[in-house]
Amino acid sequence: MPRGARLHSFGGLGLRAARARPLRSLLTALGIVLGVGMVFGVLILVTTIHSTFDNLFDAIYGRTDLIVSGRSSIGSVPEDTLPKVRRVEGVEAATGTVNGVFRVVDERGQVSTGRSSTLFVAGIDFNGPDTSGAETVAGREPVGDGEIELEEGWAKQKGLEVGNRIRLATPTGLAAMRISGFYRLATNLDLGGYGTAAMPVSAARRLTDKYGTWDEVDVIVAGSASVDAVQRRIDAVTGRGVEVTTPAGKGEEANEQLSGLDIVLYFFSGMALFVGAFLILNSFNM
Repeated sequence: MPRGARLHSFGGLGLRAARARPLRSLLTALGIVLGVGMVFGVLILVTTIHSTFDNLFDAIYGRTDLIVSGRSSIGSVPEDTLPKVRRVEGVEAATGTVNGVFRVVDERGQVSTGRSSTLFVAGIDFNGPDTSGAETVAGREPVGDGEIELEEGWAKQKGLEVGNRIRLATPTGLAAMRISGFYRLATNLDLGGYGTAAMPVSAARRLTDKYGTWDEVDVIVAGSASVDAVQRRIDAVTGRGVEVTTPAGKGEEANEQLSGLDIVLYFFSGMALFVGAFLILNSFNM
């Protein structure tokens, strides 16, 4: 029998079997779709999550070569860490940041709890070097304690304009801030509805009640210096309890912390394969 005829006969046999046992064929198809679809969905989700974190650190840190923070990014570093880092050979520039999480207060005075109403705020010295690579695209940088600069995409989603006032719930209470301008991150990144903002470090200290410390010190290494060598020198002068790493290292830390989530997702993927195989087996037994 010619090869084409054999394939045609097998196709006809499969079609007749499907017509003869439609329930078994339907359950078999559902089992295959469930198992394969769940596996591919989990793999895509895991890859997307990890790549999003990598892009996030690239967007936030921009020109930063090294990051000085508490061990495993927990806690803060003493205020005198910044001048120590600046004196290290091979450091071109260094700036300290104070971070906080604020929430938008609506017109009724209620604190919103959704992602789109959450702002990750960085208090920075705008007179110092720019280590983020962000670009002001409207208005200007904040110059007073009552001003704030918002990420352009988030502000437009909220219908905000330069000069508007925004009410925020901060760790020390409610605050009304004037929007001085909008900025754009180094890469176009969707944070899933979350917003970012920047304000003078003095205002950030007051609103977060963080005095005498830095959450991070961001470092730009001189062009002629080795990043690894400067990293070792900074590590030597900062002492115990302080971590010196690169933006890529921060991304690896985040991915390691997500490993538990990966295991859970892979577990559900395996369960979907088991259920799909059981469904196919059961349909044939029926």
